[in-house]
Amino acid sequence: MTPEQSLLPGLKTPLWKHQPRMLNFALEKRNVMFAAWMGSGKSLATLAVITARQHKRILIVCPLPVVGSWENQLVEHADFPYVFARLDKGAIANRLSHARLALHNAAILGCPYLAAINYESVWREPFASWVLQAGLDLIVCDESHRMKKNGGRMGMYGMRLGRIAPYRLALTGTPFAHSPMSIFSQFRFVEPSVFGTRYVPFRDRYAIMGGYQGRQIIGYQNMEDLKEKFHSRAIVISREESLPDLPPQTFMERTTTFSPKIERLYRSLHREFYAQVANGEVTAGNALVKLLRLQQLTSGHVTLDDGTSKWVSDHKKDLLRDTLEDLDEPVVVFARFTRDLDIVREVTEYLGRTYGEVSGRRKDLTDAAKMPLEVNILGVNIQAGGVGIDLNRAATSIWYSTGFSLADYEQALARLHRPGQTRHVTHIHLITENSVDRTVRRALAARKEVVQAIMEHRYVNGDKRLENESP
Repeated sequence: MTPEQSLLPGLKTPLWKHQPRMLNFALEKRNVMFAAWMGSGKSLATLAVITARQHKRILIVCPLPVVGSWENQLVEHADFPYVFARLDKGAIANRLSHARLALHNAAILGCPYLAAINYESVWREPFASWVLQAGLDLIVCDESHRMKKNGGRMGMYGMRLGRIAPYRLALTGTPFAHSPMSIFSQFRFVEPSVFGTRYVPFRDRYAIMGGYQGRQIIGYQNMEDLKEKFHSRAIVISREESLPDLPPQTFMERTTTFSPKIERLYRSLHREFYAQVANGEVTAGNALVKLLRLQQLTSGHVTLDDGTSKWVSDHKKDLLRDTLEDLDEPVVVFARFTRDLDIVREVTEYLGRTYGEVSGRRKDLTDAAKMPLEVNILGVNIQAGGVGIDLNRAATSIWYSTGFSLADYEQALARLHRPGQTRHVTHIHLITENSVDRTVRRALAARKEVVQAIMEHRYVNGDKRLENESP
């Protein structure tokens, strides 16, 4: 622990230099926003708030892929007994039953209760009504810009949540998302006294209306007033400010799951080296081919015995789109398979952004082998983009799929994290849970060659930790 770090009771992890400021801001202001860049430790700062104020009943609302990440954050950082309800699977009624049981168990044990649920589900009945009378003392909205739509279901329900919880905390790296208007719904949850609860007066004060029948926003006004009010309840931590406190690189995960149908297909191939797909067969004659086919399935497609590629699932495609929606900056997306890069291109075009690619079929780079300024999202084949190119225009990479070579993986990481990079680099791995994705991720994190780890049978199917793996 350095002199600039401090370890709070109830936490395993020392706070970085900027995080005590976040904690003190929350303790002083009560209901606040952490407007802090991705990788700056919003989750750890939130757990510091929970331990410092000794909250007992906490609800975390977040994007679906982040629900599992909160479970991981608790395991990594929390040094206090707790009961956690992970509410990202199953029918809403079943999630409610799980939430109730976990709350009951926490009461019996006399320890904090934490539940995490996604934005698309929290406002659905019967869960929505139960939450409003569950006696919560802290509600956390992670990636709070997701409720930026004033009239959207989450925006309206967020206002109701703000009325029932005595303490509220919003977390986001992009508080203004697409425009200054985005802050209204978030602050209506955090502290409605700042901007009020009615959108029209807010809009009339800060937006300039025009266009067809005067109903379109054509500009903004009174921005200094908006900024002053925003900072009254928001502490801003920039990437540059947090850089000295953070490791040279941060590795994050976003998770998804198979549908029951695709999981059966995956298990069949895993157990029997054989799977039947409509209009074709998939076979795996040896461990390496099996591993390749399993990894293709985690991406949503599979190669049939006749050599054709069949698309079978959108689960990771949806996860990629969900992740990119939160990133308003240049991004490099690494992938192993050509079909994966097709998906990256499709998602990029769907989001209205500019796509470039570095692969065996195209190389959209400048003459200096750098990421072009006009490209928003660059899809990169891991082997084709592993060496000889400079991608430090981007400070964020997403790993849609990962190869089996440790050397290729480390070379690809170095395309962003290299001399000339002035910002903290964040790498986001997209993981299909209970699959070979976890196997590959853990092997590379432990600096193991994936094939070697598989052949030595150190773990199977991603559910057994590698020996000597770093935490």
